[in-house]
Amino acid sequence: LAARKPGFPRPEDRIRVKSEPDWRGRRVEFTLARVLIPEDRVLLVDDWIETGSQCTAIANAIAQMGSTIVGTTVIVDQAPVPVRNGLNVVGLLRWDELPPGG
Repeated sequence: LAARKPGFPRPEDRIRVKSEPDWRGRRVEFTLARVLIPEDRVLLVDDWIETGSQCTAIANAIAQMGSTIVGTTVIVDQAPVPVRNGLNVVGLLRWDELPPGG
């Protein structure tokens, strides 16, 4: 399942969700195909999670389809503790482990 930002091809049957403001203060709209069923278990995958606003929006859309989020995996984890716990975030490394200027 791919969550698409505006400008990418979209299927006809879809869910649209808009994130809360991200670290830049912008709200991002995503379009997800309605392809999941209640028995599906989903792992969210992202490169970097800062505020968690975008992953939370996508998790809400997946919940609208009745599916279960089993966790979120990222390369860099900068999520606040409540977000990290709520989305079950597992990162390869924490942002404060990056080298300066990295």
